[in-house]
Formats: sequence, structure tokens, C-alpha cells
Amino acid sequence: MSVMEDTAFLMITSRELAMGLAALLLSIPPLRHVERLKGPEAVLERLNKGRQPALVVLDSDTLGLATMAIVQSVRDISPETRTIVLSDSVAESRQLTSDGVESVVVKGMGASSLVDAIESLLSDGAIP
Repeated sequence: MSVMEDTAFLMITSRELAMGLAALLLSIPPLRHVERLKGPEAVLERLNKGRQPALVVLDSDTLGLATMAIVQSVRDISPETRTIVLSDSVAESRQLTSDGVESVVVKGMGASSLVDAIESLLSDGAIP
């Protein structure tokens, strides 16, 4: 399967947060398309259907204890796709990072810091 280098999938319950994050993501090259998917089943189903996104953004508040399992499923289906998890707390962020999530951002972080984290993640996962 090939990677859609210009696409990000969002799985975020809050409509307002999803809209704001979509606008922010669209300001980051090479991203030009953002798809909001409702629920982990929809994310995994979409990943299994064909070309893979460059980035998947997951909300740990929505996933709860299943966060790490969903991150691992994304990796298994699409190893070239980068994953970022939005966390509600520093403690949860540290736990997810120690569990192997490649990038965790605490909600409420400034937009410039979030952009830096996403750009770094995408450049690390750059496809030759």
C-alpha cells in the first residue's frame, strides 16, 4: 500500500477541537487533506481500505485504556504512517511515551509547539 503524503486522519470526539486541529494541520506542508473519522473502528477500517495517510491523530480521552492497542494496530496496518496522540495530562503523556507511542502532545499546548511536534514527526517519517 502506498502512503498519501498529503493526508491526515483525525479521531477526535470534540467537534471544535477537530475543526481547530484540521485548520492547523492544513497549514503544515505537505498536508493538504484532513479526514475526521469517528471512532477507532472507523480509523482501522479506513486504514485497511487502501492508501495510507501520512499522519493519524488520536484523542486518548476518547480511546481511554485502548489507546496503546489502537496505536499498535495503526502501526501494524500502516508502518509508514506516523501517529500522534493528544493526551489530557502530563502523567498520561509520560505513560504513553514509555509504552512506545512515538509522539504524545498534552492538550492545551501552544499551537507553535504542536506544529513543531507534527513537523518533526512528519520529517522523521519522510518517505524517500
